[in-house]
Amino acid sequence: MATSRQKEIERIHEERLARLQEMLKEPPKTASTICIDTETTGLKPEENGIVELAIVSAESEILFHERLNPGDVRWTRKATEVNGISRKDVAGELTLDDYRPIIQAIFDAADTIIGYNTDFDLDFLAENGIIPRHAKVVDVMTMYSYVVGQYDEYHGDYRYQKLTRCAAQYKYKWTEKAHGALADALATIYCYPKVAAAYDKKRNGGKERKTSGKTSIKKQAAAGQQGCLVYLVSAATFLLVVMGLIGTIISAI
Repeated sequence: MATSRQKEIERIHEERLARLQEMLKEPPKTASTICIDTETTGLKPEENGIVELAIVSAESEILFHERLNPGDVRWTRKATEVNGISRKDVAGELTLDDYRPIIQAIFDAADTIIGYNTDFDLDFLAENGIIPRHAKVVDVMTMYSYVVGQYDEYHGDYRYQKLTRCAAQYKYKWTEKAHGALADALATIYCYPKVAAAYDKKRNGGKERKTSGKTSIKKQAAAGQQGCLVYLVSAATFLLVVMGLIGTIISAI
């Protein structure tokens, strides 16, 4: 005989299935620029699993946000302490595989994927067969760590900085507790343009530089002229070499 706990898990599962069927009736919301965040049961994609995934647009619109049942994976106490999600919290939830068509469609429509330690999230998603097809990947954590500038001689890189520090510096007002997938995704997309501006300014010696991602007509023309010059010099060098070989052959005859 099913216990009250088992009945509750079954009820939640049936609700999620019904909602998923409704979600699949319409194309998912997509955006050219998205920000992702995951909460997991540990740090190793090959051993641990995803228990929460959030995807938002550059305008902070929620495109996807669900808790997930990771199945038979290893859980670490540290992960549960950080994100506050336990086995019993996701027992009735659907799996990542159930939502795969929706998540992959969002990824396929994106030109840019932003995150805080983005590779961590993407590695976990890749372990579950969800991979960006062509999108540019941006890691706000790497950029912010460079902005802060605490260089670690031992590791030969800038010391990674926490999202909470980044959010505090740029005066982000949390609407939910940090270390939830949606809360972190919204904080990251808020911080991104501010971090990117500081990152560009530092890389350019303190001078701000606006980047549109497009090359100006003048730069294109200059590049074309430079390319033509290189081609002409290469062609002239080639002809001189050929003439030298012909002279050598004639002399030999």
